[in-house]
Amino acid sequence: MQILIYIFTNPTLLKVQPSPGGNTKLVVKDVGVEDGGNYTCTAANVHGSESVVYSVKVQTPPEAPILQVIEVEYTSLKVVWSTPHSGGSQVKGNLVSYRRDGGEWEEAEVGPRATGHMLQPLLCGSTYQLYITALNKIGSGPASDILTRSTKGSAPISPKKEEGLLSNQSTIVVRLDLWKDAGCPFSDSSLIEYKQSQEKSWMRIPAELNVSLHIRGARYPGESIGENGDGESALGENEASTLSTWLLIVFFALAMVTAVISFFCYIRRKRQFF
Repeated sequence: MQILIYIFTNPTLLKVQPSPGGNTKLVVKDVGVEDGGNYTCTAANVHGSESVVYSVKVQTPPEAPILQVIEVEYTSLKVVWSTPHSGGSQVKGNLVSYRRDGGEWEEAEVGPRATGHMLQPLLCGSTYQLYITALNKIGSGPASDILTRSTKGSAPISPKKEEGLLSNQSTIVVRLDLWKDAGCPFSDSSLIEYKQSQEKSWMRIPAELNVSLHIRGARYPGESIGENGDGESALGENEASTLSTWLLIVFFALAMVTAVISFFCYIRRKRQFF
């Protein structure tokens, strides 16, 4: 007896010889969705033939979606995607994975009918990596390409030193209200750090970046003052040392005037005596 199998979706004729026990099977390996279709099995001998048609549906996990970022804001990224092929089974859901540079991966589950999602809240002025996978009843398919995008905004912008610092003999005024946020809100944990130039340790005090801060009791030569809540920005050395230089000049000038007056007084008394 000879068994013939016709595959009509991809016209092929396979001849299969019966096994000694009478049981015969056909194994097709590495099948894909394109291997689905009608399979006709025909058995024939000297007395005739008989055929039966089998409809075969091949199901696989969904193909990798195509991911795009279509909207970038200060604290969000909007993504959209399309799935080229569902794998022959209805998509049951999508999984959007994302992480900040150097951070842990996070996941957002999205329904089967969705074709877009807004990732939020994200950190302002930060870079993120993201990808998506689709799944059906067979399993999860391959992931899309990993995209790298950054939210809007950047680190705070400091003012010029001559505008941001005002000082006299005993007070330094820090103009915190002149700092620019560059689109990202200031944190609640901003600090002012200051020290004398010859000292090693910094003193810290909390700061509100919408007001001016007065630091009294400053001693010259100048104290160095900076705002570096994250260590990214600082104002540097202040100009109190300039003030001390002028005070020293005034002191010597007064001393010279006093010496001249004393000299003339001495000469006058000496003449009166003789």
